[in-house]
Amino acid sequence: MESWNADLYRALMARVREMDWKGRIVSLDLETLVRGKGQFLTGERIIAYSMSIAGDRTEDRVYVADSDDDASEMALLRELDRDFGKYRPMVLTGYNISGYDIPLLNLKMRNLSFENQLWNVKYTISTAFCLDAMYVIADDLYRFDGDWHIRKLRDVISHEAYAGLNLMRKKQNVMMEGLDVSAAIERLWREDRERFREYCAGDSHDVMEIVKEIFSLR
Repeated sequence: MESWNADLYRALMARVREMDWKGRIVSLDLETLVRGKGQFLTGERIIAYSMSIAGDRTEDRVYVADSDDDASEMALLRELDRDFGKYRPMVLTGYNISGYDIPLLNLKMRNLSFENQLWNVKYTISTAFCLDAMYVIADDLYRFDGDWHIRKLRDVISHEAYAGLNLMRKKQNVMMEGLDVSAAIERLWREDRERFREYCAGDSHDVMEIVKEIFSLR
């Protein structure tokens, strides 16, 4: 069965569709260095973010940190703060964004002084409508095939329900023999920035295209 809030978020997105939404619905994805099993949300290094902004055409932005150090990560977070101030998201979406990306941003901001806070980030994640695409897509595919479960994003973008969408489908960029995904992401970041940027953009872009399709954002 569908999740119990499906009717609620559909009603909210129908209201958003009546507003001046173009440029203000944002899909966000963070890329991190995770070393060791079970090391998520332990303060891991953020090495990139990708943002896809809904409009007549989806705009994709990727920022990649220069190196694995505090200064590079802080420069990345400042750029994210500027982007949030520029686009002023009213809807913030992403795949498992409520379970990973937003908690990690809160973890990073917890260690910043009042003067150094990321106020645009803080305001956005506190007031924008957080629409976690992982659950929305589970509901959408339940209507398609009657099977409600949480899927990996790799399986979502290859699902027949979304075969006709303009997806980048770059998950194969981190499929490397002998490496788990975390290690493959780190290798790609260190050795092939172009393919790494493609991978980053693909995650936020594909989620945005699916969200636009589900809610008829045209």
